Amino acid sequence: MNRSSLYYKAHDESTDNVTLMNEINDLYNHYPFMGYRRITVMLCNLGYIVNGKRVLRLMRIIGICAIYPKLNLSKRRQKDVVFPYLLKDKPLLYSNDAWCIDITYIKLVIGFVYLVALIDVVSRRIMGWSLSSFLETENCLQALL
Repeated sequence: MNRSSLYYKAHDESTDNVTLMNEINDLYNHYPFMGYRRITVMLCNLGYIVNGKRVLRLMRIIGICAIYPKLNLSKRRQKDVVFPYLLKDKPLLYSNDAWCIDITYIKLVIGFVYLVALIDVVSRRIMGWSLSSFLETENCLQALL
């Protein structure tokens, strides 16, 4: 075993880094769609002397990253997770026989918002909807209310 490994003591983050992490966290709470490059520019505008590599390292320590639509959203899932269509044998004749849900994202200047719509299959009427900046289960449940 190396002597340097035996006597190594981990250092705590400096107060400058803690201050920067708090500032990064505040900026991220206001602008969750911004990545490390734009946060670096905002920190420089606030008067901090910081580069992108440091901001990226501190964001990884905090455990945050920008929220944005990931690639290949419309690819079909693997065969074992595709469920069969259950309404194939039952004809839908009346309203409220079956509802479906549609989730889509809308690109805005400040980022993305997610629209969850609950639709009646027969009448194609919107039964409920919810709009949010985060894609979470609560949004779908709010569309039901």
